[in-house]
Amino acid sequence: MTFHIVRMDEKIERIALNYQLDIDEIKAHNKYIKDWDHLIPGTKLRLPEISIALIRAFASCFKKL
Repeated sequence: MTFHIVRMDEKIERIALNYQLDIDEIKAHNKYIKDWDHLIPGTKLRLPEISIALIRAFASCFKKL
């Protein structure tokens, strides 16, 4: 499992972009966070090892073959 420590003024959208994850994937691994619009600096977020979006993209490549 990978972790990310929230920095000052950091938003979930930027974190998802940096790790190439869907926002919903991050939320699913961090159900204890209630207010995603106001992340607290220092909060430790759990991140999935492999993005579901990446798996889908990889699978779609094989469908084309």
